Amino acid sequence: MAKTKRRPSWRAALICVLMFVLVLALVPHFVYAEDEYWDEGYSNGAAYGDPHVSSFSGGWLLGVDVSEWNGVIDWEAVAAGGIDYAILRCGVTYGSYGERDVDEQFYYNASECERLGIPYGVYYYSGAENYDEAVAEAWYVLSVIDGCSLSLPVYNDLEVSYMGSPEWADTLTEISQGFCGTIAAAGYRPGVYASVSWWAWLLTDPCFDEWSKWVAAYDSYCDYDDADVWQYTDDGEAYGIDWPVDLNILYL
Repeated sequence: MAKTKRRPSWRAALICVLMFVLVLALVPHFVYAEDEYWDEGYSNGAAYGDPHVSSFSGGWLLGVDVSEWNGVIDWEAVAAGGIDYAILRCGVTYGSYGERDVDEQFYYNASECERLGIPYGVYYYSGAENYDEAVAEAWYVLSVIDGCSLSLPVYNDLEVSYMGSPEWADTLTEISQGFCGTIAAAGYRPGVYASVSWWAWLLTDPCFDEWSKWVAAYDSYCDYDDADVWQYTDDGEAYGIDWPVDLNILYL
């Protein structure tokens, strides 16, 4: 004779509900920085409290790079929102005038990162056209970051559009040697930032293997095998920062 199924009592139902709520409370909250790939199932976020969890092979950290164009940043919200590190613009050379200036938000951003224990590095938007000008930019950067507690590299930002042709390849190498050599001699780790196309076609000298490579590739993957840091979007979102913001993966 088949047994009649018993309906669950209200006590059992209540216990199930309470257990469900408890599980939700214990599961880490996932915070993420959105971009166009999120809707395609491509997660750019890090698990809150466990930034090493990823869909990539090996470990990585999620970071932002920012400048005065991002306004006044709420770094406490940034730190609480799953961002692991920052790369701060420390200055810029203005075009053909060759005028150097400190980023308006740099000292605030650096002091907040230090106060909250957020690891950070810096980048300088270069306008140098030769070795000597690059050395001068590097010395300027060293004066700006004097007294700062950097834990990530000092990057030379190479993206002046008219240099993006083959005849500039040798000059870009000399510029990088001047900047990075000066930075390294001062005890910092130097690096170079450029687009993936520049890395593929212009920045190919073996000297670049001595420095950190920061690659901008706005795609669902980084089509450059030797990247140390991958800037995967310039249209991301992060808590505490006005949209849009650049987002980066740092490979461990």
